[in-house]
Amino acid sequence: MILNLVTIAMLLAITGVWCTSKRGRGFFSAFLAMLCVIGAGAIAFGVWEPVTALILQYAGSINNNLGERVAPTAGLLIPFCIALALLRLTVDSIVKANADFDDATNFIGGMVCGLVTAVITTGTVMVALNFMGVGKSLMGHEHIRSDAGNLVYDSNLWIPADKVTVAVYEHLSTAGFASSRPLAAYAPNLHEQAAMSRMVHEVEKDNKIRVGRAGLEPGDRAVQVKGRMTVKGELTDLLSDRWFPNRAHNVKTISGESPVAGSSSEVIFLEVDSTAAAEVSGQIVFTPGQVRLIATRNDSGVAIHPHAVFAKSEAHSTGLTRFRFDDTNRTIASPGRGGNHIFGFEFLVPPGYTPDSIIVRNVRRSVRDATSYNDEAGKLTGSSARDSAIAGGAVVAALNISMGGIDLPAPTGQPVATFNPAVPDSNALGTTPNLPSPFLNGVPVDRARGLVIVEQSYGRSSRTDNVIRGGRAEFTAEDISGVGARTQLRARGFEQPADQRVLIVELKRRGQAEMSVFGRTVQQVGTNSQPLLYDSRAGRYYQAYGFIHSTAGGRVTIQYDFTKPLRNMSSDLPSMQMNDNGAAVHIVFLVDRNADITDFVLNVEGDAAPRNAVRFTPQVPRIN
Repeated sequence: MILNLVTIAMLLAITGVWCTSKRGRGFFSAFLAMLCVIGAGAIAFGVWEPVTALILQYAGSINNNLGERVAPTAGLLIPFCIALALLRLTVDSIVKANADFDDATNFIGGMVCGLVTAVITTGTVMVALNFMGVGKSLMGHEHIRSDAGNLVYDSNLWIPADKVTVAVYEHLSTAGFASSRPLAAYAPNLHEQAAMSRMVHEVEKDNKIRVGRAGLEPGDRAVQVKGRMTVKGELTDLLSDRWFPNRAHNVKTISGESPVAGSSSEVIFLEVDSTAAAEVSGQIVFTPGQVRLIATRNDSGVAIHPHAVFAKSEAHSTGLTRFRFDDTNRTIASPGRGGNHIFGFEFLVPPGYTPDSIIVRNVRRSVRDATSYNDEAGKLTGSSARDSAIAGGAVVAALNISMGGIDLPAPTGQPVATFNPAVPDSNALGTTPNLPSPFLNGVPVDRARGLVIVEQSYGRSSRTDNVIRGGRAEFTAEDISGVGARTQLRARGFEQPADQRVLIVELKRRGQAEMSVFGRTVQQVGTNSQPLLYDSRAGRYYQAYGFIHSTAGGRVTIQYDFTKPLRNMSSDLPSMQMNDNGAAVHIVFLVDRNADITDFVLNVEGDAAPRNAVRFTPQVPRIN
């Protein structure tokens, strides 16, 4: 309601300004203003993507990722305003006088030109506002509805200035403003992309709706196209799969229509880095509105959203499962926290169109030159062939897709030392999520600072404890000494996901002069290294996502962040000085519950492969 009223108010106000006969107004001035606005809009839509990428790159993480929420909006409005100002200044410097028309001509001509100016200006602003990452509703208006899990654009504004504006520039991009990559083919129906991109993951907590991430870092590491596969066949067959054979899947396009007969299935495989794309929980969560395939035919394009996705069902899975975007599965989340994750988004491409690029949270990646998978016959047909190729691992092998958490070669060299995790007093390895001694008093909830502290329940019992979910903060010795806070108001451990477990490796304990076997090994091999735990049975590495660090002066830093794995201890930790009794360093790892952890490994910067550091003898007891 409010958005509609704002749209009408802008249209009336701008039109009214230019149809008056006051000085500097009227037909001729309105005509010049209209030309400037049309030109400014063309420039803004033309540079929107690169400007958005620049904002995301340099300001995306500002103020708890506020920058990424406003980047697409600012990427359109800033160029529009700058271009309009420069064009007006240029025109005013060239045209020194107004043309003299009678009142009727000024009114009618000014109103027509003013209306065009109003529609273009208002439409551009509405498209920009729709990109704002504030959730599914904007000023009380929702453009998108869910139809059996399909996102359908069917709620236009009362006066659809945004839709009209985009249509105008799409036409101009193949006519008067023609280019080698017209807007009509490069970014068709941009107003739909704006509204769809706001269909983010939402969570209700404390009677408030918390909106998930609306963007990601534009760098090459954030999203990589690993390859694609094209499958022909009957639609009814392509929409079925071996994982859910008895469940029908009714797919509709964004316009609410059925897919075109003869459409092919196109699966685009992406590797997504959680450092650049994860939610606060550490998981990567996508909705179908955040992923958009652009397919082209000559100077026209079509935008398609996924109806299914291939992904790992569990963190330790070695194969991909097909999940459908329907009523029972409207989002897809990575099975683990941190690391890189594979998603194979599936689209129905109309006949005659060729996939050009994929847009993930408004960041574009080309798929034209991506490696294409084909079976031995050179042509995949039907869901059975598709599912066999993916489930059997042929696609993963052909496209060089890593199913593990970290794609590194096996560690080299003999272990520097051994460690027995089964010895009761071997405190150098913590096998529970509890904070290590002497930090057992925990973090006071009222002094959490940059840490997110939540309540965690235990099974069917009524017991709950405060735990650290994420973040980073510095504390004084008094903060964690136990003074000034009751036991129930302190967080004494880290939140442990249901399918994973926390392991804490002690390099140096506060109050002791000697380093642990792990600390001595780190000093010997190199502190400019990434600490890893290794499962030699599965050939899989696990990263550290946190640490507890204490200086000799008593300053304690705690970090637990699934989006920021430790990559180099020398640069990621406050200090690696461990020569004083007051110093302490504990590294917090997250591993699968059923993993066989056999080694503590150091990936030294510049080495071709990680080095064996400490061998667990026996291996760390697993928790199934």
